Amino acid sequence: MMDVLNYELTPIQWLTFLLILHLGLWYRDKNIQKQRAEGRLKGEKVKKTKQEKAVEQIKRHSYRIELTAEKEYHIIKLLGEAKILNPSALPFFNDEPEPAKGKKKPQDDVAFVPYYDQPGPSTSKASTSRNTTSELRGQVEDKYKHVGESAFKRSFLNSISGTLEEKIASAMASNFKLLNDPVLDAAFKKEMIRKLQSRRYQEMLEARKKLPSYQMRDAVLDMVRNNQITVISGETGETLKRSETQQYPNDVLNMLKDPELEGVNNDVIFSLLQHICTTQRPGAILVFLPGWDTINSLHRSMCQSSFFNSSRFQIIPLHSMLPTVSQKSIFNTPPEGVRKIVLATNIAETSITIDDIVYVVDCGKTKMSNFDVKDNIATLKPEWISLANAKQRRGRAGRVQEGVCYHLYSRAREQTFQDYPLPEIQRTRLDEVVLKAKMLQLGKIAPFLQKLLDPPDPASVQLSLKLLRLIDALDDDEHLTPLGYHLAKLPLDPQIGKMLLMASIFSCVDPVFTVAASLGFKDAFYCPMNMEKDVDKQKNILAQGAKSDYVVLINAMQGWEQALEHNYAHDYCRENFLTNNTLLLLRDMKDQFSRTMHEMNFISSRDPKNKESNLNSDNHALVNAVIASGLYPNIGVIKRTRWNNKMNKHFSSIITPDDGKVCIHPKSVNNNQAAFDSPFLMYYMKLKEMNKHFSSIITPDDGKVCIHPKSVNNNQATFDSPFLMYYMKLKGNRLA
Repeated sequence: MMDVLNYELTPIQWLTFLLILHLGLWYRDKNIQKQRAEGRLKGEKVKKTKQEKAVEQIKRHSYRIELTAEKEYHIIKLLGEAKILNPSALPFFNDEPEPAKGKKKPQDDVAFVPYYDQPGPSTSKASTSRNTTSELRGQVEDKYKHVGESAFKRSFLNSISGTLEEKIASAMASNFKLLNDPVLDAAFKKEMIRKLQSRRYQEMLEARKKLPSYQMRDAVLDMVRNNQITVISGETGETLKRSETQQYPNDVLNMLKDPELEGVNNDVIFSLLQHICTTQRPGAILVFLPGWDTINSLHRSMCQSSFFNSSRFQIIPLHSMLPTVSQKSIFNTPPEGVRKIVLATNIAETSITIDDIVYVVDCGKTKMSNFDVKDNIATLKPEWISLANAKQRRGRAGRVQEGVCYHLYSRAREQTFQDYPLPEIQRTRLDEVVLKAKMLQLGKIAPFLQKLLDPPDPASVQLSLKLLRLIDALDDDEHLTPLGYHLAKLPLDPQIGKMLLMASIFSCVDPVFTVAASLGFKDAFYCPMNMEKDVDKQKNILAQGAKSDYVVLINAMQGWEQALEHNYAHDYCRENFLTNNTLLLLRDMKDQFSRTMHEMNFISSRDPKNKESNLNSDNHALVNAVIASGLYPNIGVIKRTRWNNKMNKHFSSIITPDDGKVCIHPKSVNNNQAAFDSPFLMYYMKLKEMNKHFSSIITPDDGKVCIHPKSVNNNQATFDSPFLMYYMKLKGNRLA
């Protein structure tokens, strides 16, 4: 054993061993280098392929632009019958050569909507036809054989595969955006820079100026402004079996990017309704509009038009301000030969279903109540709907038969829609929520609310805490006070709840409960179409000289209750523009308030008409004081009242602690008052219907002037200094 361990190698054996070891190490290093090289080449190949795809996609997009601009005579011709394009006719090439002499040139059309959906089972021939790759390539090569041969053209033709619809969809997708990929973005920028600097592109721009679309540019842009979403279309030649296409000159595309063109345009809706009624099969039409103003305006225009006469059309507005009885006719089937048109708000999305609706016109806007945390004010203004709303509206068409939905907004705009509407906790005041949470003794309210799936704005929570401290519902440590404890037990807004408690204590239950029910539910008055002045006149009669909207409600309720006892309640409601069903609900709410106050031992009877609970109901000064105690701190000071000759009415300047100057709502009986008995006005809620701030500027020579709309200060809510310097005044008294 020892002999084996001590065995010594000869020099030849040592040399052989070292040689074998060296060869093994060399072979190992060679394999490692080979594997690394293969991996690096593979990575470069993947990267190169990705870049090639990006450039190919960009070139396809760029080539499409060149071809479109090169033969643009098809694009503009403001003649022909207006028509709605087939949904399968997506934007594609339209560069057919001039038709031969004697052949009819394709007719161009003007359409009023960019696209529409068809929930029904019907499909067009174009959408069902399929072409093989070879057939498609042959058609396209033949279509563009007049274009000079180049590597660019071959690259474009080689990229064609799949069906015609797939390539059209790909062209549309590339027209909107590339994928959010750094490689694609870099390749896009590089290719577009090269494109803009090329001689061919400059020649194309010069050639564009000779085209009819360029020469008629001003007229086209005026048409776009007036009609909001006009689409210009035409037909291809014989190559693709005269399939319809749409074309968009660059000037039109740039103009459509202006957000001010995306407002609700009743003229466009009016023209679209005319088109549907003229060219489409019979069926009821449902039009979604943002609010009362647009419904009233469109209804007035249609009623004044000779086209929409009452013998052929039944036009029904649907809004909460209208009487329920008149709106029940939306469910009735009109006589033969009469088409029903319903003008509705978002109430028709889910709340009701009209079975005979075949066509839906969706303007894409809705009036949503929100809470502006920055200004501490409720807002009610038109906003874009969500994708869920759009789906609901689309689903209103063709409930029992195939239908069509016309969306009056572009696909690009639709891509900006939120999936769902904003959660209510993020767009309303949190006063009642905070009180209910404090009842559970969960500690500080702000950290608790931040644990919700959709937490509210922390600033909104602080505003609610501030209000609850002002009305003595919470102390400085966020603990419920005795008043806050009772308010938390009421299923009402804290201010309305405080009004109920004070009315119970001071024995003026019936009138104050009427006001509280109306504030917590809805106004009992309705306004028929084009009768706003008559409604205002009747409200002034019910006010009986009092300058208070709450007195109007109290007197209207008392008059209705007397009419109900003598069986002429419906006549009373019709004479005073009141909704009988709403008054019945308000009466039920008063009864519920009375039962709740009785269970809390604040009054002795469940009946709101109980004599003991209404010992001071005829004391108008006390009733006003009780209402004011509930509305506090919502108080405004009347600074001055002036007469406006142009508007032929009085305007009162009201100052509030938080917002400065505000205006009285046009539906208030105080809107046109020349004088007031008190310098103070109480209100329940501030409402901002415009998203723009207006500043009143006084100059020594000209008095009140306005800030120029191009100034950065035009929409400022606050300023660091009370003084503004300007260089010159322009005609119209706008500061520059």
